[in-house]
Amino acid sequence: MGKEQAVSILVGSREEPARPYSHMWRIFSRGTSFYVKARHPELGQFKVSLHGPDPRPELRPGFRFGVDRSVPATTNLLTGEQGHRGTWYEGEQMPGPSGARRVLRIRFGWDMFQPGMPAGLIKFDLSRGMTGALIKFPDVGYAVDVDFFVADGAPYWPGRVEKIRKANSAIKPIVNTANQFLTAVNVHRSMFRNPTPPTEGNLPPMSEGDLVRGVVAWLPEGGQFPWITELPVSRTAFRDLDAYRPPRAISTVGLTGTRMSGDS
Repeated sequence: MGKEQAVSILVGSREEPARPYSHMWRIFSRGTSFYVKARHPELGQFKVSLHGPDPRPELRPGFRFGVDRSVPATTNLLTGEQGHRGTWYEGEQMPGPSGARRVLRIRFGWDMFQPGMPAGLIKFDLSRGMTGALIKFPDVGYAVDVDFFVADGAPYWPGRVEKIRKANSAIKPIVNTANQFLTAVNVHRSMFRNPTPPTEGNLPPMSEGDLVRGVVAWLPEGGQFPWITELPVSRTAFRDLDAYRPPRAISTVGLTGTRMSGDS
């Protein structure tokens, strides 16, 4: 149980090469903790840390997301003030006696998989012992939501295990040295019935040529766990924020609070 375990997640399709892939995300255990972060170094400064109980008194158990300052500054990532300073959170208590909590949702919206959209940053070389999960991109109007759960003693699955297995929506559980299990389930949800919560800030592209595949991470107002989503952002804004001009059709309200990873 002391050996690091890891799973990589990618959304796309081998059968439709005109469709771009998402960024590749890595989920791994290390000691009494779990971590979620993008595999590619250009997005490596952001991570979600899920710390279990540890006998060392200086280590605090709990859930946190934010900038990892031990790695170089990251491009194409919007963390807002929450991620810039680092935010602790409780997670959503799941029903039943398991004590499990929902600790993260990564949303992949349908619009990011249309032909012509920029592809994600991917490392196809899986490390030894790492499992890869390829999830089909969503239909128009839908999103793929990957929800993560932490439970003590045994894997937690929301709903009936047989139904999850039949839908092939479960991602291999991993375990840490505190005997906690991290599980993940992917669900295709209507974005009309289940809209994405408002983000802290956004930097939409000024033109088609200014578009890059960005990542936004935030804890929604009144929410119990953070969201990560991929969306179109401005290349100019990451190179020179003073030169950035929001499209006229997009409100500038909320942009002033946005931080790019690496800002001081």
